[in-house]
Amino acid sequence: GAIKTRSQLATGQIFLLHRTDRTQGSHSTMLCKVVLLCLVAFAAAQVQLQEQFPPHPYSFSYDSTGEDGGRISQQESGDERNGKTGSYTYQSPEGVYRTVNYVADENGFRVSIDTNEPGTKSENPADVQINANPIEVPTAYTFGKSKS
Repeated sequence: GAIKTRSQLATGQIFLLHRTDRTQGSHSTMLCKVVLLCLVAFAAAQVQLQEQFPPHPYSFSYDSTGEDGGRISQQESGDERNGKTGSYTYQSPEGVYRTVNYVADENGFRVSIDTNEPGTKSENPADVQINANPIEVPTAYTFGKSKS
């Protein structure tokens, strides 16, 4: 004979008939346990909705110079339409700099870069305007060897 039991999960809506008898053995019991665990996991999963707030205008900025003379700064402002305008700058103690100006609005994301980094050139890849004025860099030294 078969033994039948009915288990109700936490939702109060899902019922599982668990049947075991001597001819099916532990394989059937294990399968029922796996199915039960899947149903519990499914029932426990909840969709989390994040509350959406309308955009509010804002602005911020910072400018910091390190002990070595390097400098980093950023400024950004946002409007009530969720548009963003800003820039950030890095300048090394040796005077190498990069300034990135950006706008993000209903027309997309647009960037303009001003730099004097060695090896750069003025170009316009992927609609990014790069204005390059590379500086001369001293010849690098190898550790333990002088330049020839």
